[in-house]
Amino acid sequence: MKLVASHFQIDKDLIQGARQGKGDLGKARTVLIYLLREFLPWTGGRIIGYTGLRSWGALSYHIAQEKIKPLQETVDILRNELIDILNF
Repeated sequence: MKLVASHFQIDKDLIQGARQGKGDLGKARTVLIYLLREFLPWTGGRIIGYTGLRSWGALSYHIAQEKIKPLQETVDILRNELIDILNF
């Protein structure tokens, strides 16, 4: 969470608590969901609860957004940073 929040320069509480995520907030939430799905064995319900999403439809939306190329580049950068942190 802190890694994504600092990358997008957004408060981590805003990523979790905002009702709607437009612009960088939405991108940050999508990247966070991607990384949670990749690195943790969490269910969709747990991801919804952690990120503050309101429904399964919202989770499905963010999963579909993961495939957008500019977001994938951001995910790759943050994934590598996270791997470096975990391997330290």
